[in-house]
Amino acid sequence: DDKIGYTEGDQITYGATVGYKTLFVYYFEHHMNKSISARSLKDKIAMHLDCGSFSYAEIPKRFDVIMGLTGTLQHLSEPERKTMDEKYGLKVHTYMPSLFGKNMLRFYEKHDVHISTIERFN
Repeated sequence: DDKIGYTEGDQITYGATVGYKTLFVYYFEHHMNKSISARSLKDKIAMHLDCGSFSYAEIPKRFDVIMGLTGTLQHLSEPERKTMDEKYGLKVHTYMPSLFGKNMLRFYEKHDVHISTIERFN
């Protein structure tokens, strides 16, 4: 397909990159295996610059109101709730029913858990 793809789950995605490794794979496949066209290689040549990063956990601190946190907020332990309240200044908790209906997921330890020995991976 004139593209480098990576497996994600049970699909192949062509938009993902793995640092500069993907670029070097394009070069390799173009020059050695001739499976990537010059046009496709040219489209991928770029210098990626990190211009900063941020913590998603810090974003809510920049707003006066925090809405729509998580469906599991109601089930936090007391230490978890205390951390959320102190770190993010939560004063009022309002709970709404899920738009997705009742959770139908059931966990059955007998069927859903398997413990393997280390020998299996050697």
